[in-house]
Formats: sequence, structure tokens, C-alpha cells
Amino acid sequence: MATDLAKALPNAMGLVQQMQPAIEMALPKHVSADRMVRVCLTMLRNTPKLALCTRESLLGSIIELAQLGLEPATPLGHAWIIPYSNTAQILIGYKGFIALADRAGLIVTAECVYAGDRFDYELGTSPYLKHRPVDDLSKRGEFRYAYATARWPDSRFTFKVCTKADIEDAQGRSAAWKAGQQNTKRQDSPWYTDVDAMRRKTAIRRLAPFIPMSPELARALQIDAAQEANGPPDLPPVQLPVGDMIGDMAAKVEAAKQIADAQKRAGESAPGTEQPEGTMPAGDDLNGAIQHFATSLGADAVVAIMGGLKIPAGALLAELGEVDKLRLYAALRDATATTEAPPATEPAPAENTLIPVNELLPPLPGAVPKGAK
Repeated sequence: MATDLAKALPNAMGLVQQMQPAIEMALPKHVSADRMVRVCLTMLRNTPKLALCTRESLLGSIIELAQLGLEPATPLGHAWIIPYSNTAQILIGYKGFIALADRAGLIVTAECVYAGDRFDYELGTSPYLKHRPVDDLSKRGEFRYAYATARWPDSRFTFKVCTKADIEDAQGRSAAWKAGQQNTKRQDSPWYTDVDAMRRKTAIRRLAPFIPMSPELARALQIDAAQEANGPPDLPPVQLPVGDMIGDMAAKVEAAKQIADAQKRAGESAPGTEQPEGTMPAGDDLNGAIQHFATSLGADAVVAIMGGLKIPAGALLAELGEVDKLRLYAALRDATATTEAPPATEPAPAENTLIPVNELLPPLPGAVPKGAK
């Protein structure tokens, strides 16, 4: 485990740094990309097991929080990214929901009520809520209620009170709480370590349907609800940097060559269509051609070519201008021609956007080539 962490942690930190352009695009204006990257690097140092999680889940969680404008694992207590088996998982705190509501123009509060507190509320046409906590915390007694309030700039307000039974029902639905009941070694969920925070968050979630929500607050509630019910939520696919793709190629290029040799022995050409002589591909065809030549040449050659063209290896393919793409295509094509016959262009991706990582990597050893007999 220690050896794996020693190798994985520097790679994960480097990958986060390479993703800074994508993080900057996702962030709202009030958060800088430099700060977000520094926060994430500190998070990795403090929770090194995150480096063993899949890159897609780790980067997906970072990008998701960047879009929400929530910093992970800071004293603000807005959100965390935690390892769940080999998957990075987002955990949004009740303070994160309060911050998102504040950006939408609402003042949201949440509190817990104990038996020793003075507490009274009434619904209907003249609703009110009064809570005076007991001064001596040792005399507060057992937990009774949790509530959340929301106030508009024009002084309108609303609130939601959750009884002890309501909170226990939410707790019983939590996948993390159930896992802890089955195995005491897994009692590291906030339902075990910070119960009052989860009670406050439950009250805010019950209040949410009765207040106007920004897209960010709605998405945060969706992520939290999915995580509570099923474990790690499904996150949008994340496109990895070209530089990271090149690093992976070094380990897989030999397997790709073996499959190409097998295709040649079978008398088949590489899949795809050939580019007419004297023409240059464009759009999706250009992305596909760059992908194919890069895979054929291998990591070292591609890094050298990109360096000679002064194109940063960590840049995303879709971030390169059309001129830089054509320069890279021409250099890769010429380098390939000096070693073997020019390969056929791979089929283009469906959209002219970032190329998914699984399409960038060569096939694994033992895969059956398309069209092989």
C-alpha cells in the first residue's frame, strides 16, 4: 500500500495541475483557478488515499465542486472529497448548502433542538418559530428536533421543522449509515462522527422544495441525495489532458504494436479511411488523425514533437487552435512516414469536443482487432 501511494500521489497531483485550464473554465468568477488547484493539492497531501481512486472519479469530483464554487476540505466546511473503495466521492456539508443559498439571495440557517431548550413553533397563516437554547450545555438533554429557516431580502421567511423520527428516517436511508451498521470498521460516515451536522443538513434538504433554487443549489442537492441513497453519485465524464494521455501511451504502446502486427499478418490494414493526397483533415477528422498518429509513434516521440512545436504537453486537445492542430498533425504524420507507411486515419469522434480518455488509449493486449477473422 505504501509503495502504491508513493507512486500514485505524485501522478495524481501532477494530473490536477494539468487540469487547471479545465478547472478555470468550470469555476465561478469569485473563485480563482490557482486557489482551487492549491486547495486540491493540499487535500491530496492530507488524504493520500484519494490518489488510489480512479482518475475519472477524482477529476470528476473536483470539476463538479469547481462548477458549484465549493472548495473541498477547507476550514469553511463546505464540502469534501473522500475515498470510497477506489472511487472518489463528494460529500457536501450543511455549510456548503448555506453558502449556495446565500449566493442565490437567501439567508438560510439550521439548528438542532434539545430537551432542555425552549422551543415552540406554529404553522398555518401566522407561522412562527422560537428557539432559546439552554445556557448550560451539559443540561441540554436528548435531541428532539432539527430545523432550517430561509429569509428573503424583503423579510419574508419560511422554515421546516424535522422531528427526531424524521431525522432517524433519513439516517436509516443513508447507504453510509447502513454500511456502518453491518461493519463497525466502516463507521466513518458523518452520521457517526458528526451527527448534529447531518441533522442540520437533513433539515435544509427538507426545506429546499419550498425555496427558490439556483442551478448550483439544485445540483448540490441532487448529488447529496444520490450519495446518501446509493453511495458515490454518477458524475459527468471527465476529459483527461493530452499530456496525461501521452503518459499512459508509454505503458500501452507495445500492446498496440502487437495488435497492429497481428492485423498485418492477417493481411488487413488498420481500420479507418485514408486521407486523399494533398489535403489536410479538419474538425473531427483532424482530432482523430492526431489521435491515431500519436498512438502509433509512442509517448517519447510525441512529447519531443510537441516540445519542438512549443505546444504544452499538458494542454487539452480541444483547447488547441486550428493552426496548432494542423502543425501537430503535419509533424506527427511526417514522423510516422519516416518509420513506416502512413497509417490510415481513425474514425472521427461523434462531436468536435474533447476526446474521451477511453478513445485516446490504444487497445489492451488480447483485444480482438475490429474485422479480424
